[in-house]
Amino acid sequence: MAERKIKSRSWLLYASDDGGTTQKVIACLTSKELASSNGAIDASSDCGNEYLPGDLVEQSFSIEGFTTLGATATKVSTSDLYTYFTGKTEFHAEIKRATEIAGDLSYSGNVFVSDLTQTASDNEVVNFTATLTVSVPPLTQAIAV
Repeated sequence: MAERKIKSRSWLLYASDDGGTTQKVIACLTSKELASSNGAIDASSDCGNEYLPGDLVEQSFSIEGFTTLGATATKVSTSDLYTYFTGKTEFHAEIKRATEIAGDLSYSGNVFVSDLTQTASDNEVVNFTATLTVSVPPLTQAIAV
């Protein structure tokens, strides 16, 4: 298979209240980031530097977008994210290509909104940033067939 790239606008982040059966795209995102870390254990000594893989895996999605109000049947709005945040609600999230092609990667798992900031700068559209922390890492990686 020839190498191909995924355009950012076609790699969408979805939210689901029913474990992934019914998915809604998180609307109007301008940036999506999946961060994964496995904190290394420092085992350095006088004998030299040494690091071991840590036992604690942490993952989160950092997202940015324009504030949208009023959910629709196909989109999650900023007000929905705020409701998830204030209710400390865990929900299923999946990042994948809008129309999957064989070989495409996707990542899914349960998340909660651990940080939500809305910014209203003069002469600009109100925007938001949010962190969706993975409840039980690691996320499940799947390859479309």
